[in-house]
Amino acid sequence: MAESTARIALSKARYFLSQANKAEGDPNTLNDRLPFAANFEAAIVYSRTAIEHLKAEYTSKFREQGYRHWHDQTWRQSGPLFQYFYKRRNFILHQEPEPTHARVNLETRMEIGISVSLLLTVTRADGTTEHHVAPGNSKPTKPPTTASSTQSHHFIFNDDGWQEKPALLYVEEFIESCEKFVGAAESRFA
Repeated sequence: MAESTARIALSKARYFLSQANKAEGDPNTLNDRLPFAANFEAAIVYSRTAIEHLKAEYTSKFREQGYRHWHDQTWRQSGPLFQYFYKRRNFILHQEPEPTHARVNLETRMEIGISVSLLLTVTRADGTTEHHVAPGNSKPTKPPTTASSTQSHHFIFNDDGWQEKPALLYVEEFIESCEKFVGAAESRFA
């Protein structure tokens, strides 16, 4: 049996998500966002396209079994993530690119060497002094090293309601939601 157009669109969404993930990991992405943004938006668009292909194929084919009613009811019962990204496809296609910003993490590692020495000086009333080194002195085992830093970044949605985690994780969840939607339709109508 040939793969449905909905499944092909989901495969494309997964492909574009993997490319966006690779692009996000590239340090040059902070200077040139095009490889990330293009693949990121394509993942959103193709996820939603899968649902549109499903609707186009099944509405006429399963009119008597009530596909359109099932589709609309299932869409209304889907969670906020599904509904948000379902609408984002139209925003990307008809208004402007999906706005995101980079959250940059900088991690610095530093070693510090510490040594402790106690010198006890006793001065007597007759003016004589006595010096004692306290037992248990420690000497640095190695000299302090210089700091090393690593930088990482993730892109975050500009929309306040969708900033808890990296944007790619939200899109991954949307693709999974679309896969469940397609799977449920295929189980019921195919």
